[in-house]
Amino acid sequence: MSESPDERTKRVFIQHLDLADWSYQYSIFYYDKKDAQDFAIGDSQKLRKAIARKFNDRPFLYRLCLLYRKKRYESAETIDEKTGEAIETTEISETGYEETAYHMFFTTAKLSFKDLQLVVDKCCASQMIIRNRTRSEEQIVSYKSAVKNQRSHNLKNFFGNKKINRFSFLNAKALS
Repeated sequence: MSESPDERTKRVFIQHLDLADWSYQYSIFYYDKKDAQDFAIGDSQKLRKAIARKFNDRPFLYRLCLLYRKKRYESAETIDEKTGEAIETTEISETGYEETAYHMFFTTAKLSFKDLQLVVDKCCASQMIIRNRTRSEEQIVSYKSAVKNQRSHNLKNFFGNKKINRFSFLNAKALS
């Protein structure tokens, strides 16, 4: 029985998770779904290259992910009383959820948050939110199990029929 492309992707990603002690996770989020749909694929390549160059002494395992989260902003249309024209406004949302894309990097050493912020600001088309955390071995094992057993994020549904690099392994020579 042959392996499906999705199963192959999962298998290779899990193999990369086994290569190193990925103790640090950096996640880079868009403010809203529209920014993620417009910029995530283009930003992905620029972001991977810039981070790999800036921090060339450490390996990275990159993954483009989807997240279902509370809406940050909501568009509304109002009518200008003087002109009668429709005006689109953006307000902070009080309710509702949306699916959005984000970039996730695993690495073996802590990064300078200031340097990372400069790289992200330089190569991303919209303003981004950066979060970081340390990951224990148990958390990585749990993450591998989730990747193996759960359905992959439906990137085609979110982005349409664009070429998508779901994950990549950067600075592999830094593992030696």
